[in-house]
Amino acid sequence: MATLEILQRSYMPETSEQIQFKSETASLVFNSLVDFFIEDYMVKRYVAEKSGWRTLPEVAQKAHVSTSGLYGKTSTLGPSLREPLRRGLIETRFFQGERGRGGEVMRLRIAYEKDPIRELVSRRIRLGKERPSATSNPIDEMIVKVLSESPLLSSLEEDQIRKVIQFSEKPAFSLNEFIVREGDLASGFFIIIDGQAETRQRGRSIRRLGRGQFFGETSLTQHQTRSADVIAVQQTTCLKLSAAQLKELINLDPQIAVKLLEETVRRNRDVTRTSVDE
Repeated sequence: MATLEILQRSYMPETSEQIQFKSETASLVFNSLVDFFIEDYMVKRYVAEKSGWRTLPEVAQKAHVSTSGLYGKTSTLGPSLREPLRRGLIETRFFQGERGRGGEVMRLRIAYEKDPIRELVSRRIRLGKERPSATSNPIDEMIVKVLSESPLLSSLEEDQIRKVIQFSEKPAFSLNEFIVREGDLASGFFIIIDGQAETRQRGRSIRRLGRGQFFGETSLTQHQTRSADVIAVQQTTCLKLSAAQLKELINLDPQIAVKLLEETVRRNRDVTRTSVDE
């Protein structure tokens, strides 16, 4: 290719029709990030600046790609992210106060401020409004079933459970990955949707947690540190709800928050009674 043509391509603004990728996984990742942005912006009604930010495990789960394709084998990001990053189609950010395995948690999203991406998002939103309603997503239905059988959410109506899902994150964790660490500031509670995790204190195994079981619910009402490590002992997907997300739920449906807090108080009372009896 001639040098002039290379320079012209480098400086020519992309249009939404030109957002194509050499790598199939890069395309899957980018399109998943577009979906995340639309979900936050149109469904959760976040402002544009706060919409679409997701962690690498969340992106890997949504795009159905290997986490190694996102993380890479060194400190650099993996091959699935290099092309969209190089072209300025996605952006990354470390959020203050969020920490995970190995340090701060990085999130990424589409570079919505760029005109081609704005055009792409607008077009997909229009298509979504014009398209007839699709049948229910089997994965979403599975999550609804798991949550409806979880002690923490079993008192909620199905439409309320769907609202909880709508406002929550769904992080995925690999084998032996820390879900939370002992001593870290609690930022939300977790319900296991699929997989298994183990609670450990000072390296000693306390109990196993499986589908529908939950932990960290007291962080909804109290600012405290984690009392134990929770580690995925197989590929595990959770639903995570933070105190900030709970506040948004309160505005939408106060009865959800009432039922969640009632169950949390009841559970803490039962734990206290058990400790006294022993």
